[in-house]
Amino acid sequence: EIVIKRKKILFLVFNKIDLIDDIDKFKNDKKYYFLESYSPAHTINLQFISALSIESVEQILKKVIRACKIKARKISTPKLNNFIRDLLKNQKFPKINKIEVKPKYMVQTDDDYPRFKIFINSSKKVPQSYKRFYENLLRKQFSLLGVPIQLDFIVSKNPYVKNK
Repeated sequence: EIVIKRKKILFLVFNKIDLIDDIDKFKNDKKYYFLESYSPAHTINLQFISALSIESVEQILKKVIRACKIKARKISTPKLNNFIRDLLKNQKFPKINKIEVKPKYMVQTDDDYPRFKIFINSSKKVPQSYKRFYENLLRKQFSLLGVPIQLDFIVSKNPYVKNK
């Protein structure tokens, strides 16, 4: 949990997989636990190997390099805002106090890992389910599986509304 909270890439490697009778059941059980139950954000990388095989060790190294490249990826603001535009066309958004919380625009900040600011139309605190909803869509759209990401929801005030 410390590794996940500190936004580090986490690899869990299961060695001696060749000694297990039902390898598929073992893999499915571990994937379900670590990727669905424990870390629904898909920030954990799982690898099943037999260290007797040189290819297994090479696979791990390739995945580590791939994850580091993904973590360093910068997504342009126009691409992020096209993503927001597509969301606005195709998705229903959760409501907070009968107001649909919609994104206005989005930017990626300079950080050691993918961190995004999403400017929204609500002054209410965004529920955790809404954050997961965005995180899952972002991961899918921009292939950000296996790396930590952070979403910061920022209230964007309407300049045309008069203060009372």
